[in-house]
Parts: sequence; C-alpha cells; structure tokens
Amino acid sequence: MDSVISMVETYPNSPLVEAICDINFADSTMWDPTTIGLFYEKINKDFPNKSTMTRRECEGMSGEGCEALVVKKEYATFSSSDEKIKIIIGDKNLIVQSLKPYPSWKSFSTSIIQALTALNSILKSTELSGIRLYYYNIIEDSTKELKIGDFFNLKPDTGTQLPKKIIDFIIGCEFPFESNNAICRTTLTTNLGDNPQEGEPANYTLGINYFAKNPEKIVSREIPKWIEIAHNDIIQIFEGIITDSLRKKFERG
Repeated sequence: MDSVISMVETYPNSPLVEAICDINFADSTMWDPTTIGLFYEKINKDFPNKSTMTRRECEGMSGEGCEALVVKKEYATFSSSDEKIKIIIGDKNLIVQSLKPYPSWKSFSTSIIQALTALNSILKSTELSGIRLYYYNIIEDSTKELKIGDFFNLKPDTGTQLPKKIIDFIIGCEFPFESNNAICRTTLTTNLGDNPQEGEPANYTLGINYFAKNPEKIVSREIPKWIEIAHNDIIQIFEGIITDSLRKKFERG
C-alpha cells in the first residue's frame, strides 16, 4: 500500500488539509515551568517561530447538572520557517501539526520524532496516557447532487423502505488494528453547514482518527514504529473508502 507521501504526490488535488500527531504523557510525568523553555532550546534551529495559544478543553463532568467541565489551557507553539509544520506543547502534551499544503510523510514523521526526542531528553519519561495520528480531509465537488455511491465505498444503507434521496449524512466506523494496539475511528459526512439545502454544492469531510487502545503499553522508544504502522493503516482505510472515480478526481491537479 502506498504511503501518504505517495498519496499526496500521486494526487495533485489531494483532499488532505490537516495532519496531527497528538501525544499525552502519563500523569506521573515530572513537568515543571522550565520544560517548555528547555524544549525550545533544543528545537529552535528548525522551529524558530514561537508564539502562545489558549485552547478550551473538556475535562469530564463538573458535577453540577452533569455539565461538561471546560477549562482553558495555555500552549506554546513553535513553527518551522516555512510554516508547514507546527509543534504545540503544553502540560504533559505534545502535538505536531501540519496544515495544507502537507509537505510529506517523511518530513512530518521526522518532525514528530525530533520533537519527541527533544522532549524525552528533558522529561526522562517513557509512559504515555494517549497517542493518536489524525488526518482530516475535505473533498469538494462543484455539482449539486450527492455522489455517495460514486465517490465512497463507505456509505449509508437506507434499505428498501426509506427515501432514496439524501441531502445530508454522517457515518462513523471504528476499525480495530490489534497488532498495533489501536482503533481507527473514521467519520465521513457532508460539509453543508447548519442548514443543508437541496441543490447546494456537495462537499464532504473525511476524518481518520487512529489512536492507541492501551497507550500505557507503549513506551517512548516504540513510538517511531507505532506511528509508522499507524500511518500505513490510515492509508489502507483511506484507499478503501474512496472509489476509482474519486481517485481520478484527485489525480487532476
């Protein structure tokens, strides 16, 4: 199976708009206020542009009416000179992100390992609480008719009693990859806004979220192998979902 770098180079009109590797370290990890500064010293040659950002995250339930407890977390961000790859780092959390245009799997994975190696040399930690590789695609179609069966092998089955015309849909599947201790959560949906209307351009989003089922079983030295297998499994899922008709669409740059 071809890799993502081959996919992007083979498909001049690739739908990939964002790739993320998200690594969370165990609660027992020793993390102090100097960690981010020490980390920047190790990666600033390749990631010189720095800034900060605030993210709103859900941390379970507040206990008051079972409402989600949303907290604000501060992160430091370090970008490459060409802005193609960004490292986002916060308390026990390392994120490596690439936005469109995606450079290549080789470039992206090298940045992941570089960031992880730098952080591990500071933390001396080998325990994880989470790791995932996520690919987000937007598939644009100028026609005003859903081409679900023409474009995708993953599609809704309406049986014999329901109407055949669909103007909006969402499909989610989880595929196990036991050899890599992983689950691949795949979501395919239309991208039509809050009030989809018949006759709108038929655009779609395809999210492939590949994560460790038992991250505590993965130590840091095993991460390069884990993400390489994850990447290949993601390509298997992507290529299995799209049809030859959609491949031809991606091949037209």
